[in-house]
Amino acid sequence: MTAGDKRLQKRVKISLPVDIVDLLNNRRCVGRITDISAGGVSFLTNAAIEAETPLSIAFSFEGCDFKNIAADVVRCKKIEAHYFIAVVFFDMDPLIAETLDLRVRHVFSRTERGMQRGKLI
Repeated sequence: MTAGDKRLQKRVKISLPVDIVDLLNNRRCVGRITDISAGGVSFLTNAAIEAETPLSIAFSFEGCDFKNIAADVVRCKKIEAHYFIAVVFFDMDPLIAETLDLRVRHVFSRTERGMQRGKLI
């Protein structure tokens, strides 16, 4: 972790479908998660969603289904024809948070081991 990195959780790049419910505007959309941690996700979608909008999201990751996850939008940036949305989770059940964190750490560890093996050759 660098001095400028304020994240407490491991974060991994990933490509997963996500179902999104904008609770403020009562609309649904889909997207693709680009990175994930126990504290939040970033995803691409066709819909602009303003900062501070409350969401409910659902996705599958490493054999587990995560449904009705409460999140707040912290950033929305237009990138060509899509929007890059960053969200932070809140009020997550501690058991669900631990399950997600363990899976993220497992993927992070697997990725690190693969990179190290590549350097040894």
